[in-house]
Parts: sequence; C-alpha cells; structure tokens
Amino acid sequence: MEKLYQIFSSIKRSPQEIEEKFKKIFKNKNLKIIEASSIKEQKIIALRLKNNIPERIVLENHDHVERFKRSFFTLNELRKVIYVPHLFGNIGKKIIFREYFVPKSLYFLITKKIPFQSLLKKVRESAEILISIHNLKPETLPKFLYNEFVSKGEKKIY
Repeated sequence: MEKLYQIFSSIKRSPQEIEEKFKKIFKNKNLKIIEASSIKEQKIIALRLKNNIPERIVLENHDHVERFKRSFFTLNELRKVIYVPHLFGNIGKKIIFREYFVPKSLYFLITKKIPFQSLLKKVRESAEILISIHNLKPETLPKFLYNEFVSKGEKKIY
C-alpha cells in the first residue's frame, strides 16, 4: 500500500511523469491525466484521461505477490471466457493497471424496469458466464491459483 500511496502522491504533484509513460503505452501523444483519485481504502488509484479511450483506468495495489499473480492471471485468462476489464500491464510485482470497469448488476436492471425479454437475456448471459467459469479445470490452472498463498477468509480452489 505504501508503494501505491507514493505513486498516488507523485501523480497528484506531477502527473506529467506517469502521463509520458501512458502516452507511450496507449500510443497517444495527446493523452492527459485530468483527475486522480484513490478508492477502496487507497488500494486503487483511479485515473481519468482526456483524449483517450479508455477514458478511465485504475492502478490496483496487491499486498502479496501471490495475490498479484492471481489477479494478473485472471485478467489475462478469463478474457477468453467472459468480459473482464482489459489489462494494460503492471508496475513492478504489486501494481496492475487496467481498464476502469463498473459492471451493472441485475438489481440495477430490474429497478430500471427494463422489458422482461431484455432482463431474461441478461440472466441467460450471466448463467452462461457462471457455467463457463465453473467448467474451468483446476489442473489447467497455474499452481498458485489453487495451492500456494491463501489469505484469511479465502478458500483454496481445488
């Protein structure tokens, strides 16, 4: 968390340094950082970009190398199965930068009173995504996902 706070402070003081890196990554010389904010108890930095798609990205801090590996793997591999935020890269072995992603929950769709057929389509899509995830075979996953680091409150995947 300390490293992320240092990056956040640096971005606030002088966004031009990291802006130059993002200009190269996104191949966009007109990219500008117009806002930086911390979310989720300062574990994530949200950046709003101007003249760029995506317009928002996040930097995620991972306290443990194993959690970093799992998140990195998930963002990389699950894109083949479901829509997850686009992964752009990482800084060191603890910080991932990815697309800003806010999924709409089924509750949101129900409260908006969308037509039943549209809601049914979303429920089917969600069920298919869950089936795809549950059909992933543990033996095809990297060892660290089901055997090594498990923090408090986490269950091992077997």
